[in-house]
Amino acid sequence: MKERRKRDSIGDQLALNIAETLPQPDEDGGTLSQANFRYQAEIVATWCFGLLEDDAPLAVICEYLEDFLAVRRDGTIQLVSVKHREPNSGAWSLFDLCGKGGLAHLFDRWARVRASGREVYGVLATNAGYAASGDRQPAKLEEFCVALDPDGEECRVWAKYLARQFLRVRQQKQLDCIPTRPVPSSALILDDEDELVVSVCEFVKRLTLLRLPGRDEISASTIHKTVMPYFREKGWDERDAVESYERVVGLAERASRACERHRLDTVRLVALLDAPTERRKLLASRLIAAEAVRDAFVFGGNTPLFPSGTVVEPAPGGHLLRSKLVAGGLSVTHESLAERCRSAWYTTWRQRLPGLAGDAAILSQVEAEVLELVLDAQDAARRSPDQYGRELFNQLRRTLSVNEFRQRAPIQMNDQHALGVAFTLCDQCYFGFTPDESET
Repeated sequence: MKERRKRDSIGDQLALNIAETLPQPDEDGGTLSQANFRYQAEIVATWCFGLLEDDAPLAVICEYLEDFLAVRRDGTIQLVSVKHREPNSGAWSLFDLCGKGGLAHLFDRWARVRASGREVYGVLATNAGYAASGDRQPAKLEEFCVALDPDGEECRVWAKYLARQFLRVRQQKQLDCIPTRPVPSSALILDDEDELVVSVCEFVKRLTLLRLPGRDEISASTIHKTVMPYFREKGWDERDAVESYERVVGLAERASRACERHRLDTVRLVALLDAPTERRKLLASRLIAAEAVRDAFVFGGNTPLFPSGTVVEPAPGGHLLRSKLVAGGLSVTHESLAERCRSAWYTTWRQRLPGLAGDAAILSQVEAEVLELVLDAQDAARRSPDQYGRELFNQLRRTLSVNEFRQRAPIQMNDQHALGVAFTLCDQCYFGFTPDESET
């Protein structure tokens, strides 16, 4: 666990270092209703669950309006703009998508970050559909953006159409990376080598138009498609999925509101705060890393003895455990229970730990917690007038509980798993079932 926290801490610092070097984008002066703010937080939460996947981003960093970004270890940035559109507003036309839909704003931010030399991608996430009537409507742009091998000439044509719309938006809004100049009567009269066209063409190559469920469906969709499958994969109680989701959404809401009085984008080099420590404090308050997401999970239900859908793996070894049980006067039934618990623990941790360097620290923490409880059981067995081996075995069954750990268990486990840990430690000669062994 300590190893994992250390790794996450390093990741947090790297994400902060990357975010600190991003250039200043313009603030979007709009406001969001409470309902739309909730929607934004729920979209952020879907990215937060992605932090737990293999090759995941380092962190998600929230902004005070509709934008957030994902920071990767290699310095790559994914800028995400969330736009909720009411059902009676219809599908996005190309002009509305560039203006009210925020595509011109997203391009402006993308261009600022790219100018700093960093590889950056743009994502426009919305619940609305895209107008499809006509060759140069958003539905066709969506198809082009998902093409595995987009045609270069087609990209330039799209860049000209978008550049013309961006120039129209620029007439009403301050966007520094879009020049102030007359809007051409036709997109196709723009030159292939026009600086804006060239830049927009690169933007289109790195653009994703993402359709998401609406405000009334986003919670159920994310819980059923993302959270519950993740809990099933880990062998956790799916009844905890809903509350865990709500707590991750709460993380996003708090991060988006952090230091709100400053009204600052997290990607700007904090203009109102000159001190580096204050800048890092602000960025840290907006950052959500994998460790924070894991800590937000709720585990209120009973943990199954074996992860669902898994094949029981017999625990290796066991010879020393059996000899110690026999020496303590214990029966074949005692031996059978000990081996089943040992195999349950072995199967569980092998299924639930990802095979990283930090797994050893997680197992070591669990073993330390169990050894403390074994010491208490040994003391109780010595005080008992009953035969030591049987009394110690019964004490372990009665008192070994994950609720008695000094810290919350770093892996989802139940009391029988804790008993399996104890028998594994016995097989490794940490204790035995005779009075002499308990005192050596």
